[in-house]
Amino acid sequence: MRKLVSLVVALIIPLSAHAQDSETVLYERLGSLASEVVAEYLNGSLCAPGPNLAKTQVKLAEAVSQATPSTGPLVLDFAAMANSPSNVRRLHEAGADPLSPGGTLLHTAAAFGSPVMLEYFVDAGFGLEEIGNASAPALFVAMQYGNIDNMRWLIANGADVNAMDTSGGSLIRHSLACGDQAVVDFLLRSGAVPSSKDYEAAQRLGISLALD
Repeated sequence: MRKLVSLVVALIIPLSAHAQDSETVLYERLGSLASEVVAEYLNGSLCAPGPNLAKTQVKLAEAVSQATPSTGPLVLDFAAMANSPSNVRRLHEAGADPLSPGGTLLHTAAAFGSPVMLEYFVDAGFGLEEIGNASAPALFVAMQYGNIDNMRWLIANGADVNAMDTSGGSLIRHSLACGDQAVVDFLLRSGAVPSSKDYEAAQRLGISLALD
């Protein structure tokens, strides 16, 4: 889970020098609301969001609707965190910076967005296996954030269910930390092939890697 926490922290790193120097009230509000979205995830159970995530995303989307590319470098990432396809499209087409501290914009969409947003970013050229400054492809993020719909979309559209993170950890091994047998079974049915280390970890955690 340390990689997951690192990703969450990356998403709420201090605002850029642009925002601090200009003291843009809107950009500071966007950063604050984005932090609330991440905090709501942390209020949930392991690998699942808190109950008020959608409400906090609506607040962020309303604020993002007032932003332009010149508001600050993370406005497009904030729009993705808000799960707001209309704002994502508007800001992207207007030339907003594609910066995402959590990896790529596809990572942000995999965590907080929907299949509609994933499709938009893939069509815009973001690769399913791109890592950016994360440690694994977007599929790992969708799993760690408990977004099963995004997992299904990514796998159906070619994401490698047997991909590894930069430390050699498999998606199956990461899923074991969530303790959700249904997610593990879904990955196995989608073609994930456990390694001997995965079997050892599963045995320690009391999770089965054998399909019925």
